[in-house]
Amino acid sequence: MEIAPLEIIGDQEYDLFVTKVIILPLLTFIPDVPLLPYETQLEAKGGLRPYHWTEEPLPSYLSWLITTSGLPEGLTLADDGTLSGNVGSTDAVIDVGVPFTDISLQGFFFIGKVEDSQDPAESKTGLFLIPTLPIGG
Repeated sequence: MEIAPLEIIGDQEYDLFVTKVIILPLLTFIPDVPLLPYETQLEAKGGLRPYHWTEEPLPSYLSWLITTSGLPEGLTLADDGTLSGNVGSTDAVIDVGVPFTDISLQGFFFIGKVEDSQDPAESKTGLFLIPTLPIGG
């Protein structure tokens, strides 16, 4: 039996020329209302299940475009790809202008790595965006 190549997928993907970005569900933030719950599932296909997820540092080739990265304080990435927690601050939110376009992406950017259960494991990394929308303020 042939195993399909491992691939990170998402409902919304955006091409940033140097990499694709997986757009996760919107995180709504209301100033002075602390710790709104957030939960979503990172997804992959191919490879051999179960998958194992971790957060990785931002590669240097993206640092010119994305000046701040990492999961915001209060969110955790579980081994099974569940991203959950409560976000109380938007201090780490950044705006990234997409080169050669008028498009700007706003939110929390982080790198996720998935490994499958083959021996040796196949792995892929992907750039994820948790878009934010402040309400009120």
